[in-house]
Amino acid sequence: MDLRILISQQVALPHVLPLEVHVLLQELLLDASLCEGDLQLTAIGVPASAGPRCQT
Repeated sequence: MDLRILISQQVALPHVLPLEVHVLLQELLLDASLCEGDLQLTAIGVPASAGPRCQT
């Protein structure tokens, strides 16, 4: 499974993003497939609307 590709293609983001956060908390500069830190750079590009919803 390549989280970087799933996230960059915005596939199943509600399910993939929590997994990605868990992985990045373990190793921030993980090289998912291209270079060191590429998963982190992909995460930065996710639109805010894809993130968790806060209920008040």
